[in-house]
Amino acid sequence: MADGADSISLSGHTFFGTPVVCGIVLTRRQPDQLSPTVPPLNTHDTTISGSRNGLAAAMLWHATTSLGTAGHAERTRRAREVAAYAVQRLHHIGWPAWHYPLSFTVLLRRLPADMATNWPLPNDGDWSRIICMPGVETSHIDQLVATLAASSSNSD
Repeated sequence: MADGADSISLSGHTFFGTPVVCGIVLTRRQPDQLSPTVPPLNTHDTTISGSRNGLAAAMLWHATTSLGTAGHAERTRRAREVAAYAVQRLHHIGWPAWHYPLSFTVLLRRLPADMATNWPLPNDGDWSRIICMPGVETSHIDQLVATLAASSSNSD
Protein backbone atom coordinates (compact mmCIF):
# COMPACT_ATOMS: atom_id res chain seq x y z
CA MET A 1 0.00 0.00 0.00
CA ALA A 2 1.15 3.52 -0.66
CA ASP A 3 1.40 4.49 3.01
CA GLY A 4 3.41 1.41 3.93
CA ALA A 5 0.63 -0.49 5.67
CA ASP A 6 0.35 -4.15 4.78
CA SER A 7 -2.49 -5.15 7.07
CA ILE A 8 -5.72 -3.95 8.64
CA SER A 9 -7.65 -5.17 11.64
CA LEU A 10 -11.13 -4.36 12.84
CA SER A 11 -13.24 -5.16 15.84
CA GLY A 12 -16.57 -6.86 15.31
CA HIS A 13 -18.06 -5.96 18.67
CA THR A 14 -17.11 -2.29 18.71
CA PHE A 15 -18.34 -0.88 15.41
CA PHE A 16 -20.40 -3.72 13.99
CA GLY A 17 -22.09 -4.54 17.29
CA THR A 18 -21.69 -8.31 17.40
CA PRO A 19 -22.74 -9.68 20.78
CA VAL A 20 -19.43 -11.55 21.14
CA VAL A 21 -15.85 -10.32 20.92
CA CYS A 22 -14.48 -11.02 17.45
CA GLY A 23 -12.48 -9.36 14.73
CA ILE A 24 -10.89 -9.58 11.32
CA VAL A 25 -7.27 -9.26 10.30
CA LEU A 26 -6.51 -8.81 6.60
CA THR A 27 -2.91 -8.91 5.50
CA ARG A 28 -0.75 -9.28 2.42
CA ARG A 29 1.59 -11.57 4.32
CA GLN A 30 1.64 -15.30 3.75
CA PRO A 31 0.33 -17.53 6.58
CA ASP A 32 3.82 -18.82 7.39
CA GLN A 33 4.90 -15.22 8.08
CA LEU A 34 2.14 -14.76 10.68
CA SER A 35 2.52 -17.68 12.99
CA PRO A 36 4.65 -20.69 13.78
CA THR A 37 4.01 -24.27 12.83
CA VAL A 38 1.49 -25.99 15.10
CA PRO A 39 3.17 -29.30 16.05
CA PRO A 40 0.05 -31.46 16.47
CA LEU A 41 -1.22 -30.39 13.06
CA ASN A 42 2.17 -30.13 11.32
CA THR A 43 0.95 -26.97 9.62
CA HIS A 44 0.99 -23.22 10.15
CA ASP A 45 -1.66 -21.73 12.40
CA THR A 46 -3.44 -19.25 10.15
CA THR A 47 -6.01 -18.26 12.80
CA ILE A 48 -3.46 -16.19 14.77
CA SER A 49 -5.13 -17.07 18.07
CA GLY A 50 -4.91 -20.82 17.56
CA SER A 51 -8.60 -21.58 17.30
CA ARG A 52 -11.77 -20.43 15.63
CA ASN A 53 -15.22 -19.60 16.80
CA GLY A 54 -17.58 -20.37 13.93
CA LEU A 55 -20.50 -18.57 15.54
CA ALA A 56 -18.46 -15.38 15.95
CA ALA A 57 -17.42 -15.58 12.29
CA ALA A 58 -21.06 -16.00 11.20
CA MET A 59 -22.14 -13.06 13.39
CA LEU A 60 -19.41 -10.87 11.97
CA TRP A 61 -20.29 -11.86 8.41
CA HIS A 62 -23.95 -10.95 9.08
CA ALA A 63 -22.99 -7.65 10.70
CA THR A 64 -20.73 -6.62 7.82
CA THR A 65 -23.15 -7.59 5.05
CA SER A 66 -26.58 -6.69 6.44
CA LEU A 67 -26.47 -2.89 6.18
CA GLY A 68 -24.58 -2.44 2.92
CA THR A 69 -22.03 0.23 2.17
CA ALA A 70 -24.49 3.11 2.56
CA GLY A 71 -25.70 1.83 5.93
CA HIS A 72 -22.18 1.48 7.30
CA ALA A 73 -21.22 4.88 5.90
CA GLU A 74 -24.16 6.45 7.75
CA ARG A 75 -23.19 4.69 11.01
CA THR A 76 -19.63 5.96 10.57
CA ARG A 77 -20.81 9.52 9.88
CA ARG A 78 -23.02 9.46 12.97
CA ALA A 79 -20.25 8.03 15.19
CA ARG A 80 -17.92 10.82 14.07
CA GLU A 81 -20.61 13.42 14.80
CA VAL A 82 -21.07 12.07 18.32
CA ALA A 83 -17.29 12.14 18.88
CA ALA A 84 -17.07 15.77 17.75
CA TYR A 85 -20.06 16.59 19.96
CA ALA A 86 -18.38 14.91 22.95
CA VAL A 87 -15.21 16.97 22.51
CA GLN A 88 -17.26 20.16 22.17
CA ARG A 89 -19.31 19.43 25.32
CA LEU A 90 -16.22 18.45 27.36
CA HIS A 91 -14.42 21.63 26.29
CA HIS A 92 -17.52 23.61 27.29
CA ILE A 93 -17.00 22.53 30.92
CA GLY A 94 -13.23 23.00 30.67
CA TRP A 95 -12.36 19.28 30.54
CA PRO A 96 -9.38 18.45 28.30
CA ALA A 97 -10.42 16.24 25.37
CA TRP A 98 -9.57 15.67 21.72
CA HIS A 99 -10.03 13.27 18.82
CA TYR A 100 -8.70 12.85 15.32
CA PRO A 101 -11.18 14.28 12.78
CA LEU A 102 -11.93 10.92 11.12
CA SER A 103 -11.98 8.94 14.37
CA PHE A 104 -14.84 8.17 16.70
CA THR A 105 -12.60 7.61 19.71
CA VAL A 106 -12.36 10.59 22.08
CA LEU A 107 -9.42 10.96 24.46
CA LEU A 108 -10.17 12.90 27.61
CA ARG A 109 -8.39 13.58 30.85
CA ARG A 110 -9.01 10.64 33.18
CA LEU A 111 -12.30 10.79 35.04
CA PRO A 112 -12.30 11.29 38.83
CA ALA A 113 -12.15 8.01 40.78
CA ASP A 114 -15.65 8.50 42.20
CA MET A 115 -17.09 8.32 38.67
CA ALA A 116 -15.39 5.04 37.70
CA THR A 117 -18.21 2.78 38.92
CA ASN A 118 -20.92 4.51 36.90
CA TRP A 119 -18.69 5.46 33.96
CA PRO A 120 -16.16 2.63 33.51
CA LEU A 121 -14.15 4.09 30.65
CA PRO A 122 -10.94 2.44 29.47
CA ASN A 123 -7.92 4.28 30.87
CA ASP A 124 -4.31 4.63 29.82
CA GLY A 125 -2.25 6.65 32.27
CA ASP A 126 -3.84 10.06 32.72
CA TRP A 127 -6.26 9.60 29.83
CA SER A 128 -9.62 7.88 29.37
CA ARG A 129 -11.36 6.95 26.12
CA ILE A 130 -14.91 7.25 24.93
CA ILE A 131 -15.51 5.11 21.87
CA CYS A 132 -18.49 6.69 20.13
CA MET A 133 -19.53 3.49 18.42
CA PRO A 134 -23.03 3.05 17.03
CA GLY A 135 -25.44 3.05 19.94
CA VAL A 136 -23.61 5.82 21.80
CA GLU A 137 -25.84 8.88 21.50
CA THR A 138 -25.49 12.55 22.35
CA SER A 139 -27.78 11.92 25.33
CA HIS A 140 -25.13 9.57 26.78
CA ILE A 141 -22.50 12.27 26.29
CA ASP A 142 -24.78 14.83 27.96
CA GLN A 143 -25.23 12.53 30.98
CA LEU A 144 -21.47 11.98 31.28
CA VAL A 145 -20.70 15.69 30.98
CA ALA A 146 -23.38 16.61 33.54
CA THR A 147 -21.99 14.04 36.00
CA LEU A 148 -18.45 15.25 35.36
CA ALA A 149 -19.41 18.90 35.79
CA ALA A 150 -21.18 18.11 39.08
CA SER A 151 -18.22 16.04 40.30
CA SER A 152 -15.77 18.79 39.36
CA SER A 153 -17.80 21.49 41.10
CA ASN A 154 -18.06 19.35 44.26
CA SER A 155 -14.28 18.88 44.41
CA ASP A 156 -13.55 22.63 44.19
